[in-house]
Amino acid sequence: MTNNEFDDIRRVSTLPYNWGKLDNKVLLISGGTGFIGSFLCDVIRYRNRYYGQNTKVISVACRQFENDETVTYLSRDIREPITIEEDVDFIIHLASNTHPEQYKVDPVGTITGNVFGTYNLLNLALVKHSSRFVFASSCEIYGDGREKP
Repeated sequence: MTNNEFDDIRRVSTLPYNWGKLDNKVLLISGGTGFIGSFLCDVIRYRNRYYGQNTKVISVACRQFENDETVTYLSRDIREPITIEEDVDFIIHLASNTHPEQYKVDPVGTITGNVFGTYNLLNLALVKHSSRFVFASSCEIYGDGREKP
């Protein structure tokens, strides 16, 4: 990790949000090994280390990284139903194929992955009685909005 990356993590970690809502909670992040998801995992690690939040993260992604005291990585295809043993307080859905070329080559398969992935994560939120579900995506899923992004 570069100094600039660490500075960004520290800066976001110290923003005046109500971070206490994450104390002793479990956060599931789909796409947790992607650009935004991995950054969010790093922010939670920082908050745990310097603020003692004790937030656990379950990262659901196609790639598998080594687990640590904050993040448990689960290699899953979100197009399939998701079952996990742990309670899940919050779900942040960031998983999506964001490669424009893939949309050109296989638009139905790409969109189907987005739809079924969201559906399966929403079902998991129901089963786990999660408090919040956040869905975030790039313009790739919404299209090119000329008037309003």
